[in-house]
This record gives sequence, C-alpha cells and structure tokens, in this order.
Amino acid sequence: MKVLTLSIKREWFDKILAGEKDLEYREVTPKSGGKYINYILNGQIVPFNYDGEIKDEDTISIECRQYDAIKFLTGAYSGKRPWALVEVKSVEHQFLFDEDGKDVFVNSAVEYTGNGAQVRYVLSDEEDDYWLVQRMDYTLGKVLDKNLNPE
Repeated sequence: MKVLTLSIKREWFDKILAGEKDLEYREVTPKSGGKYINYILNGQIVPFNYDGEIKDEDTISIECRQYDAIKFLTGAYSGKRPWALVEVKSVEHQFLFDEDGKDVFVNSAVEYTGNGAQVRYVLSDEEDDYWLVQRMDYTLGKVLDKNLNPE
C-alpha cells in the first residue's frame, strides 16, 4: 500500500474521523511538490525541481503521484502523535487562476478554506522567487485504521 503522510490540524482531523470532511487540499510548492506530482518531459519523468534546458518543441505534462491512503498526523510535532489512515478515492491536480482567468504566482504560504476556493497569499518584487499556484485535491474514503492515544 502506498501511503502519503501529512500533518493536519486537530479540527480537520476530527472532521475526517466523523465523516464530515471528505476532501483534503494541499498546495504544491517548490518544497512539497515532489511528493505530490511528477513532471513528464518528452515522455520521461524528470525531478520536480528539474532545472535543465527546456526547448520550445519539448512537451511537458504533469501526472499526480498515486497513493492508496493518507496517514494524517495531528498534535505536537514531537513524540508519538494521534494518527488516522484514510483511503484515497481519487486525486486531482489543479492550477489556480484569478477572477480574470489569469495564472496566479505567489511566493508565500497559500491557505485554502471552504471548498478550496479562497486563497491567501503575499506577493513580492522578486520575480525568481515566484511559483505558479497549484493544488492537489484528494477525495477521501473510509478510515482504514487509527490510533488516537499512542503510547
């Protein structure tokens, strides 16, 4: 079984366990992207942080990394933490656009609320620090296992 491990706030962890939250959104950043997507350059997988030459005639596509389940961890970032293993029913990669349909470039943390429609970001004047806003949408299934009181 292929498992993606993610930390999550207790509020959302509890909603997943109660069956009230069946979607998980994650931002694809230069730091996190390698665990979410693969870039395909001319039919070959290249590293997420690929910085080689790309020619005009090259074809580039994106594929979602496939996971059978997500192991959600909550609580303090040290010691044993409560966790839940949750089935992944599907995954989708999305680029986010502004209200005019234009690409959104950011250079800070992006926060999603509600149905993933609200985005908070801070822009900078450093062009090379920007990345195109991308998001992973995981549709969650049943809770496969959990340990709420790890010893």
